[in-house]
Amino acid sequence: MLTETPKPFSVLVVDDDPGNRHAAGNILNAAGYHVLTCANGRDAIDRCLVQAQLPDLILMNLQMPVLGGDETAWFLRHSDATAGIPIIGFTEDAKRLVDPEIRALFDHLLTTPCNHRALLETLDKTLIPAAPGSRG
Repeated sequence: MLTETPKPFSVLVVDDDPGNRHAAGNILNAAGYHVLTCANGRDAIDRCLVQAQLPDLILMNLQMPVLGGDETAWFLRHSDATAGIPIIGFTEDAKRLVDPEIRALFDHLLTTPCNHRALLETLDKTLIPAAPGSRG
């Protein structure tokens, strides 16, 4: 009897730096995630809303040209199709992590560079709900 393999979670990585997109993609692919990438917020909005390619989670740089991560997150949070998609933001500017307006837009915020384990643990706890009776 054949059993169907569960679909891996898809993660949309949004960053203007191709090296960062590639590095994040390698880490996430090795952990079993299906990775999509975009070079800026406008492309991410287009992929999600125009092309209807909705990921399970968005991992997004806050500081990008064309359309930054905070503006993109605001737009995605206010669209019915994408409002429920978890968004993890990352930035080199630790001061932005305490800004209440930015914190309200993201499920989690990370500083870069961040270690692989912290990134994967954050994705796992965001995508995989805690089992009943567990503490999370």
